[in-house]
Amino acid sequence: MTVSIREIHTFNKYSEKLWGNLFQEVNYATPYQTWEWNYNYWKYFGRNKQLKILGFEENCKLIGVLPLWLRKLDPISVIEPVGSRGTDYLPFLISDDRFEDVITEFLNWYKQSNVEIINMEDLPYREHTINILIHKLQLSGLAFDFNTKYCPCYSIHLDRCWTKYLNKLSKRTQKDIHYYRRRARSAFEKVDIRTSDASEVDKHFYLHQKIRNTKGDRGAYATYKGRSFIQRYAKLMEQNNSLKLMFLSFDNKDVASILGVESKGIRFNITVGYDPSYSKFRPGTLLYSYDIEDCISKGTHEYDLSRGAEPYKETLGASKKFNTRIVISKSKDMINRYLKYQKVFWKGADYAPTEK
Repeated sequence: MTVSIREIHTFNKYSEKLWGNLFQEVNYATPYQTWEWNYNYWKYFGRNKQLKILGFEENCKLIGVLPLWLRKLDPISVIEPVGSRGTDYLPFLISDDRFEDVITEFLNWYKQSNVEIINMEDLPYREHTINILIHKLQLSGLAFDFNTKYCPCYSIHLDRCWTKYLNKLSKRTQKDIHYYRRRARSAFEKVDIRTSDASEVDKHFYLHQKIRNTKGDRGAYATYKGRSFIQRYAKLMEQNNSLKLMFLSFDNKDVASILGVESKGIRFNITVGYDPSYSKFRPGTLLYSYDIEDCISKGTHEYDLSRGAEPYKETLGASKKFNTRIVISKSKDMINRYLKYQKVFWKGADYAPTEK
């Protein structure tokens, strides 16, 4: 059967429906492969870029979609997934049994294009799909650079029992969780954990920025566009019951918050925040422990802590994995030039949603 490619230059309702159907069909996809995430990312951060959505069809059925944008890293033309650098995970959204054929057609499309570089970063290392991609690249004659440990990521496999989860943690961590729960209940008349809705996402922004700024970091929500993007996305996720916005409060004052999305039995945390003036009560640790306990009670089987090698992630029992990066070109020299320019281009920039 022949796989055809449709190149689309705008988001529309037609693509939204078919895209959503494909998302539900594939075994592995994250909330960052949804039409909603990509549409809004493009809407808020697509300036100075050209949209190229590649739809792969077989017998009029969508079997793969690659939302890409074309940008100029003078003088190099680069095509990459929408949301690159500001998105935790960027796997291919392709029907499981058609992955090989779609990748073949994608590489053929690139060979015939005027694009100089394909930059696929934050591609989760899933052995089967990565092996197919590398094999196809080796057969294609294209040059490529494969970084197997581009960015560390962490996730926790959740047992069905809170006690079993605790027993996998170090004795010190177990004691800390019990101690700080008792300490908070002793120091405050009311310790409350609540699930909220998109109307309170501004409170999360405040807590996130407060701790990030204290640590000398700009934070994910320093710009109006960054806040507007997540506000809109949160509302869309709330409509399909995927939004997970958690707050910890002491005596009715919010002191910590987690913003996440649940998809296919996995919790994906986007950002966290807490009020540093309450640090002695470990509000972040407390909220994580209560949130994980709640996820276990509801049958969530994985708790994803996203990119970044912060020590608390392993303390909570998370396993390290890696996102990969594959840079593809028609010449090795072009890859070397791109990697050199890219390093200078991103120097000092936040690893967060941006127009760069």
